[in-house]
Order: sequence, then structure tokens, then C-alpha cells
Amino acid sequence: MGSANKPTPIPTQEEDPPNQTTALLSFNTDTSSTPPSKPTTTVLLISLLLTTCVALSAAVAFAFLFFSSATSQPLSNQTSESIAQFARPLTKLNHPVVLLISSDGFRFGYQFKTPTPNIGRLIDNGTEAERGLIPVFPTLTFPNHYSIVTGLYPAYHGIVNNYFVDPHTGETFTMGSHEPK
Repeated sequence: MGSANKPTPIPTQEEDPPNQTTALLSFNTDTSSTPPSKPTTTVLLISLLLTTCVALSAAVAFAFLFFSSATSQPLSNQTSESIAQFARPLTKLNHPVVLLISSDGFRFGYQFKTPTPNIGRLIDNGTEAERGLIPVFPTLTFPNHYSIVTGLYPAYHGIVNNYFVDPHTGETFTMGSHEPK
């Protein structure tokens, strides 16, 4: 709507209308003097249509990828057959072996949010911290891993950071050190 279609203000009791025959809400019905409408409504309509098309296309693509990934044979059968071809037979070891599997940043409860068959199999064949672990201070990777393995607090095992020095060789070890020693 242009500025020519604005109604005239309603006079208050103190003011008299300029003309007694003028209606309270008079509109200019002369269409020849109105300027053409702004293109904002057209731009808004086109942008909404494009956004809707893009959203629908993305939804169709994700639905196709989600529903087309089903396999005909269960995954557990395929995995167990491939493992059986390469796995060595189980033998009793001379010394006990402890294997610590720690998922750094894996908050307690994540294993219940989605199916984790491999983690479930490890738990079924071993041990787990059923209620999770309470981290030690400082809550960094190396101090917590050493505390899990040794059962000691960082003040007693000496690893208080993700950077430490071997007291015998003087070599440093950090999170970026991937070289085996």
C-alpha cells in the first residue's frame, strides 16, 4: 500500500474536523495516482519457494541414503565369517594380560544411546565400570589413564599433565608424540 491510501486521523473532542461532510475513514480510490507496488513481496515469495525446494531436496537425499543402506544378510554373520578366516586359535598365555580400553571423551551413557555390538561383546567377555569412573584432578587424558592403571592419584604417580619427561632418559612425551619408544 502506498502513502496515498492512509486514512485521515480521527479528530479529538477539542478539534473540529476540517469538513463536516468528510467521512472519518476516507480512502483515496483514485488508482491512477498510486505508485507501483514494491518488489519486496515478490522477492520474499521467491526466497521462500527456493528455501522450501532446497529443504525438500535435502530431506529426500537423506531419506534415500538412510533407507538404501540396508543389507540383505545380517552384519554379525558377515563379520564372524571374516574373523574366522584370519583369527588365530585361542591359547592360554603364560602371564596374565590386562588390556585397558579407554575412550577419551566418551561420556558415560553414550553406550546406551545407540547399538554398540562390539563394545557390548567386549563387556560380555570382560569387565566394565558399570557406573562409569570418576575422573581425577586434573581432568586430563594422561593423569586419568595412569590413575586407572595404577590406582593412584596424580600426586602419587607423578603424571599431572599431558606432557611429561622420562626421568631415566630425559625424553619428553606429549599428546603429539606418536613415535614408539
